[in-house]
Amino acid sequence: MELEKIEKKITQDTILGIVIYKIMMGWVITVDTLIKRKRKMIDDYLDQAIYNSYQILTGWMTMDQVIEHCEIRLEEINDPDDISVIPVFFIPPGEDADEEQIDTMIQHFEEIECYEECAELLKIKNKR
Repeated sequence: MELEKIEKKITQDTILGIVIYKIMMGWVITVDTLIKRKRKMIDDYLDQAIYNSYQILTGWMTMDQVIEHCEIRLEEINDPDDISVIPVFFIPPGEDADEEQIDTMIQHFEEIECYEECAELLKIKNKR
């Protein structure tokens, strides 16, 4: 009976050790890791959406040019998981940006220390 308990304990400890090792080596994905990846992916999509809308709002590109640029980048980098190749928009194409959307974009660019973009958006906001 005692031998069975020892064998069971050794087996449990061994399995736990293997799992911990695999987690440390990145072979097993924990729920926490999945949540962090999901948050990063959402942040990346939002960043790209704001940047694409910024390009259109400032007149640097049209929506068609943004889409074409994304298609070209997709062919160049050949990585469909790269978010920079996805034509997402913070401001729906064809709609005018309202003050709240511009403020959100300014706040976003401030957080990532892109102050030239903030200045451009402030010029647009003050013209309204």
